[in-house]
Amino acid sequence: MSAGTAKSDLDLLAIDIASTFRLSRSGRILRENDPERSTGPLVFFAGCAQGNLVHVHDRVPEEAAVQVFELLGREPPWLDPGSEPAALARVLKVLEGYFPAMPVRPSVIYHLTRQPAAPDDLRFVCSGTAAGNILLESLDEAGLREHLADAGFAGPADFWAPWCAVLEGRTIISIAFSARLGEHGAEVGVYTFSQWRSMGLAAAATAKWTSHPDLAGRELFYSASTENASSQRVAARLGLRRFAAGLRIG
Repeated sequence: MSAGTAKSDLDLLAIDIASTFRLSRSGRILRENDPERSTGPLVFFAGCAQGNLVHVHDRVPEEAAVQVFELLGREPPWLDPGSEPAALARVLKVLEGYFPAMPVRPSVIYHLTRQPAAPDDLRFVCSGTAAGNILLESLDEAGLREHLADAGFAGPADFWAPWCAVLEGRTIISIAFSARLGEHGAEVGVYTFSQWRSMGLAAAATAKWTSHPDLAGRELFYSASTENASSQRVAARLGLRRFAAGLRIG
């Protein structure tokens, strides 16, 4: 598809999946496309109004993978994560012959368009800038503040670039980062530290992230677990369009 050509929702979904996972030439999932090289689900099933896409992990035996593709390939376009695909129980039956009990995690997927300029009363620092480099150097030298460590950040390497942070003085209070970064797409991850929640900072950080120059030319995405109401509120605050649903198995 040439640059500037309007993309269908199915095109967007394919870009999101290719950004989320490392795929083999045959479309098998090799791992998550994250710096931690996470394993990834056994099956990822996603749908939009125009159709569905199915990807099975490379560690699923070929015979089982063929059955999963056949079962899910018969599903009509699936867009409601509150309604299980009709074939889900049979897919789980196929997989349980090879793997232990598997979690099933539905999600909603949004197209993250470039956002208007962030509020003037917030101070942002982004990766790839002089201020961003100074911030990382200071964290390297002085160590992470307690609230960063408590949230699971081990060091500056956990700020997956491109990123944009909201600062209060010298304190990082919210950060939007590239949870997944592919050749043609990127998915944002956003974290606001507990003391500063319910102030609209996650939406502000995400909006700033969309204008990062290192993301130019990529389609951007935002996804949320169906159980994560606060994350879905961020999407609503940004006015994002939910165009697809996803289902991770295992």
